[in-house]
Amino acid sequence: MITLGKNPAYTAPFCRIFDAALNPPDFTSARRRSDELTPGIKRILLPRNASVRDKAGTAGSSVPGAPAVSLPASPPGAPAVSLPASPPGAPAVPLPAVELSDSGAFLRAGFRDFFRTESAILLKKIVVMPDHVHFIIHVREYLPTHLGRYISRLKTVCTLAVSELPGYPVDTDGNPLHIFEDNYHDRIIRNDSMLETERHYLDDNPRRYLLRKQHPEYFSSPVRITINGEHYSAFGNILLLKDIHPEPVIISRRYTTEHLSRLKAGWEEAARSRKALVSPFISKPEKEIKKAALESGGRIIEILDNGFPERYKPSGTAFDLCLEGRLLQIAPLVYETSKIPLTRNRALELNATARQIATLAATPAAAGSLRVGPLSPKPPL
Repeated sequence: MITLGKNPAYTAPFCRIFDAALNPPDFTSARRRSDELTPGIKRILLPRNASVRDKAGTAGSSVPGAPAVSLPASPPGAPAVSLPASPPGAPAVPLPAVELSDSGAFLRAGFRDFFRTESAILLKKIVVMPDHVHFIIHVREYLPTHLGRYISRLKTVCTLAVSELPGYPVDTDGNPLHIFEDNYHDRIIRNDSMLETERHYLDDNPRRYLLRKQHPEYFSSPVRITINGEHYSAFGNILLLKDIHPEPVIISRRYTTEHLSRLKAGWEEAARSRKALVSPFISKPEKEIKKAALESGGRIIEILDNGFPERYKPSGTAFDLCLEGRLLQIAPLVYETSKIPLTRNRALELNATARQIATLAATPAAAGSLRVGPLSPKPPL
């Protein structure tokens, strides 16, 4: 999966995302016929032996300029739109609709036609967002040059396509402003399970974007917290540190069955009474406790073994838990791009952090040892 970010200097959004349940769109008024493309974009996007109508006929249900609604397909026999029900007390689930702007329509056409000329790379899926684009590609054969060269050419084609719009900005040399920012983010999909996860992530992007805009209080940037002089970054409901006495979930193989049963009963009661469970949730039994707690409406403080990447946003279950105010993630300040093996000593350190948080949050006299502040500037390492 590859993500390209829009150049911040180009202020026009690629699309508009709105709640169709509250603001039903008039798609007919927004739709433009494919033969309304300017001669310039015809020259850029179409092979010499194809007409604009030929291209439109093979483009699928969305023609350039037409709105596109990005929602997962409903299972057989289900209603046309199948979305999860809102949990008690959570914000209502919106019905996200994505309406491409002129720049988004030309951009999407550029993507489509670029990949038609690259037989070695198949475009599997694309989702256009207001300020970035996600897409999944399948490299079908050996590439003679680095993938980055292909992405660079794709960016050029898209810039030339969108620059056909009237009033498109130019740089100091009179050249069209690059539509995308430098570089790109990529993630290698290694198996079918990962592919399904990434497809769901792309399908769910409009919903998550809409919820972040509607409820910004749940999705602020990471903050810095200090625990006994040690600095961490945190994302989620920071009030879980202040308003609730967390219960540490740490399971040792030395525990007897009877002792473990008593602990599990206590954690289940804590989750039902809205106390937070704090743990790195490393072992399988700890993960099972976490799952049961969340299913009963509990709250979680999760200790992570790696920092947050730049522009971090939670996804999947973590996204919904943040929206409900039921999750706080605590991580090191530094993000490591390569996966670091979790050793026994590192696991003990993470468990010790969980115990410290539980002790400090539950002890008023120790409140000064637990402080919250902005993430930047970072303290010296």
